[in-house]
Amino acid sequence: MSQIQPIIITKEYRWEMGHRLSTHTEGCQNLHGHSYRLIVALTGTNNSNGMVFDFGDISRIVRPIIEQLDHSTMLHQEDQPLVGYLQSLNMKLSLVPFQPTTEELGQWLINQIAEQIGNPANIQELSITLFETATSTVTLSRKLS
Repeated sequence: MSQIQPIIITKEYRWEMGHRLSTHTEGCQNLHGHSYRLIVALTGTNNSNGMVFDFGDISRIVRPIIEQLDHSTMLHQEDQPLVGYLQSLNMKLSLVPFQPTTEELGQWLINQIAEQIGNPANIQELSITLFETATSTVTLSRKLS
């Protein structure tokens, strides 16, 4: 009898977002934007419904996060006077307690998603790949069970 192999399912999302790295010295200290892509992957076995996880449920978790970020500017919450100026213009901001690098954004995203997924018995791992550009990515994984 063959052993049941884990199955990996993925769902992809895209959004536009500006940011700046206030501590960077090679260009990214300037306000600029990216077309981000996020691939969410779950590794597990089929549940009683024959699915690792429902794609619609993944979207119900991830879409509100993406909607919060889409067409916003992500800045460190203490990036003054820029934060105050953009707030005075009623710009859509995503203020975070970290420098909005791809690595830090990826860690924030995987934590947000994992919190919402919980700990289903049939899922072993959550992974994400975050594309800042077409050629620059970060991949993170987190065990769920």
